[in-house]
Amino acid sequence: MNVRCVAKIFALTRIVDIYLVGTVDMSFFEAVKHAFVYWLNNKGRACRSEYWYFFLFYILARFAVQFLDVKLGLSFSLSDGFSYGMLNFAFDIFMMAPSLTLTIRRLHDTGRSDVWLLSLAIPFGFLVFLYLVAQDSQPGENKYGPNPKDVNYELPINLC
Repeated sequence: MNVRCVAKIFALTRIVDIYLVGTVDMSFFEAVKHAFVYWLNNKGRACRSEYWYFFLFYILARFAVQFLDVKLGLSFSLSDGFSYGMLNFAFDIFMMAPSLTLTIRRLHDTGRSDVWLLSLAIPFGFLVFLYLVAQDSQPGENKYGPNPKDVNYELPINLC
């Protein structure tokens, strides 16, 4: 990948930041990097852009892994026509911890505890969960830490 291509990708993510998210909280690549750096940290808060960009990354990576699984012949078909393979299984195991901790930090950002994850276990609970993670950050500091959208917010480690 050359420098021009990388620059175009960064410019595209900034356009998505401004027009779709409405604010320049965190870029696509920053969000993915942050989710993997803090994959064991369920303390603190995660802003909306970090959560949804990581979700977008997960969907895109999922399609790529599924494609590779089928092309390499590692997948097997299930009864409904959906195929699942060894790469998909490895990807699911690899992504479980970063996804879970990021979701917990997103709930913390809205002022809720991680117990709200249990809403996914009830019928139509995903609608409640979707509402919770789509809400804006709780302004100021809450019991889970400072607001990541604040100007003075500092990451505990350097991501560069």
